[in-house]
Amino acid sequence: TFAEARYSKHSSNQRLWYHYGAPHTMYFHRNKALAQMLGRNVRPRRVFEFAGNGGFAAQAALHNQDVCKSLQYWLHSDFAKPALEHAAFLFSQSLMDPSLNSDRAKPADWAAPELPYMTVISNAKDTGGRPVCGAVARIDLSDTAVMRAVCAGSQFDTVVTISFEHFGDDLGLIRAMPPGTNFVFTVPNFKAWTHFRWFQTVEEIQHRYQILLELRMVHELLCGPKKKKFVVWGAVRHSALTPNATTPNATTPRRLRHKVSEIC
Repeated sequence: TFAEARYSKHSSNQRLWYHYGAPHTMYFHRNKALAQMLGRNVRPRRVFEFAGNGGFAAQAALHNQDVCKSLQYWLHSDFAKPALEHAAFLFSQSLMDPSLNSDRAKPADWAAPELPYMTVISNAKDTGGRPVCGAVARIDLSDTAVMRAVCAGSQFDTVVTISFEHFGDDLGLIRAMPPGTNFVFTVPNFKAWTHFRWFQTVEEIQHRYQILLELRMVHELLCGPKKKKFVVWGAVRHSALTPNATTPNATTPRRLRHKVSEIC
């Protein structure tokens, strides 16, 4: 990943809600679309989210009734201290209302006292009416071995990230996930100093990832004439365990569902 020190000092980390969580942003609509995909299509039970950048996607998901029908556990991680502490604050407040300005609600001197690991109870409920358990952890996923250890040891059925463009070894991270794992991620169509890659079309996404993922759904979010965000869902193939795999399994591929929405 890019240097944590540089990212932590970036101006956007001083106003995380304003840049990445507020209703006026494309990221708010991205988070909502991701939550809808999880709730209506994926129906996850145990979720590991990496590089969550403040916890806003987790917040949207845990406010989605369809997600809460199946969800048992959500582990959130981040790659920079300001984002991690913001996520911990959201979790400590039972995932406060997404429309509330959490930049102002979070005291300037607030610090998560139990970081690097903090277990909390969210306001989400499972089908039996019991609270869903959530946690915030500081995990450096620049090393794919960490991802492999987290996934193998915790029996997650779903892995989520809203920051997949920020990782150099994206294919290595997918190979570290057990076959059959649902992987829900987002990628942009625009350049930035922190982006290793970007995609202009769904076909470009398919070309890069269909070797390792059985791609099932893409929600293309349009923000004006130039900017896009793609929310993607795929299941990790057994062939992903082969480092030099070049073709998908010889099975009949699912039809990729492709939805397009204008969000701003």
